[in-house]
Amino acid sequence: MHTGIVRLIAFMFLLLPSESAFSCEQCGRGPALDSTGIGWQQVELRARKFLITAKAVVEWSVLDVSNANVGWIDADGLDGVEGELIEPGAQILRLDYSSKLIGKPVDSVLWMDPDDGAILQYVVDDHRRRPKHRTYRFTNRGAFQRTWRPEKNEKKLAWAEWSEQYGDFRPFPEEVYDRVITDSLGIIYIIAASELGRGGDRLEVLAFGSREVSRGIFTAEEMVDIDADFVVEGPLGERRCKGKTQVLRIGVEIETVGDEDEPDSGILSEIEIFLDLQSRLPLRISARAKYVGRVVIKTKRARMIDDRGCPLSMQS
Repeated sequence: MHTGIVRLIAFMFLLLPSESAFSCEQCGRGPALDSTGIGWQQVELRARKFLITAKAVVEWSVLDVSNANVGWIDADGLDGVEGELIEPGAQILRLDYSSKLIGKPVDSVLWMDPDDGAILQYVVDDHRRRPKHRTYRFTNRGAFQRTWRPEKNEKKLAWAEWSEQYGDFRPFPEEVYDRVITDSLGIIYIIAASELGRGGDRLEVLAFGSREVSRGIFTAEEMVDIDADFVVEGPLGERRCKGKTQVLRIGVEIETVGDEDEPDSGILSEIEIFLDLQSRLPLRISARAKYVGRVVIKTKRARMIDDRGCPLSMQS
């Protein structure tokens, strides 16, 4: 039960295996993204199921590479690393993500290309029972990672002083070599910065998750009314937004890249995103989780870039 909710609130569900594998001959070169249309800088999302509450906070910013302080890792000493490093342009997207279910949080920092969503480097600090610091660096053929873990007497030390260190290379399927690959945690930015805006619009994304690459297909369906209750923060202070509002319903399909003999039946199905077109906020995300049932993620707080308030369509 816990695993299903954690994966959902972490947006990992957007790129979990579905019932079918597929060949990626038809994969595109990556979506065209424009961050200037996004009205929010930070969003807090929550999901509640069986008296358990999960929380995630996502924040994004576009920085000049020269001032970004990324801290790139290298592949020195790792076996089997293939391909050329994916290098940044003049600007880079930083996406900070913190999720918490019970106990201590998991904090992640993604470094991406703001114009097509390509993942360059991904850092995760897991502060739970068995802490770890892990960094992935991406090439056009896969991702290599380095992991640090503490011995029992080292948990209070900085991760760079931990004794247990290891790494490996995780190759992509050949059919996605040289394609634009993002990370599943970057989907929230990609949806917000995409051109999805009316029924029939379609977006396809390739995303890496742990050891697999999946293809996400996002299809804009229709405008629908939903109930929302969240707080917006801006230059003029805070305001509570409560009532019905019109949003774009987006259907999600997931396919694992590759030719699997026995594909996973998938943990989640019936995935839908409900997007406010004014701010590009995901006001609701829902899915049916195996063994758990329907799980709904709702926006509870958003920090806006300008002084825009509640959705224009909201009825008080």
